Amino acid sequence: MHILSKQITDFLVKRKTIPVEAHAIYEYGFEILLSDSLSILLVFCMSIIAGAPYAGGIYLACFISTRIFCGGFHASSHSICRFAMIVTFGIYLLLIKMFSPTLLILFCGLAVGWIPLLLYAPVVSKKKMLSQQCKLKNRIRAVSAYAVWSCVSIILATIGQKAGVYIILTLWIVSANIVFAKLVERRFHK
Repeated sequence: MHILSKQITDFLVKRKTIPVEAHAIYEYGFEILLSDSLSILLVFCMSIIAGAPYAGGIYLACFISTRIFCGGFHASSHSICRFAMIVTFGIYLLLIKMFSPTLLILFCGLAVGWIPLLLYAPVVSKKKMLSQQCKLKNRIRAVSAYAVWSCVSIILATIGQKAGVYIILTLWIVSANIVFAKLVERRFHK
């Protein structure tokens, strides 16, 4: 990804599309864009291979729209982050295929998933500190996004739509991500 993003940036500098002074910024931006695009493509490919083509789209929409505000585990590099995302999505697909929960289990799990969110969101990375005002805004947004997805999942699961189960499982992963981030934080700050 790094080599390809450098080549794209070099090409754009030579064509005078971007200024030479901004080379490093564009190179980093392209690296993130390419890495995220590859991850999204892998998620969709895994969904199709697993026979759950809509699971990837639901997972990405729910995960990204909540995780962006509530925070969670931050890997030390982009490659570790992408690897963790793919492994997590693989676990999600296994749960979809092997786990046939009752509505009671789903809704109890959804209720338990709220606990880490309410206790810790937003989980702030040491590399990306937030002001108190920004933390409060992100907390409100995280709770709002989680609430919207929870309501949608309850409605869909109640009427027998698999998408409801997909959303609940994704919210469990978001909550588990918050718990994992707090455990890592405690382990390394003792």
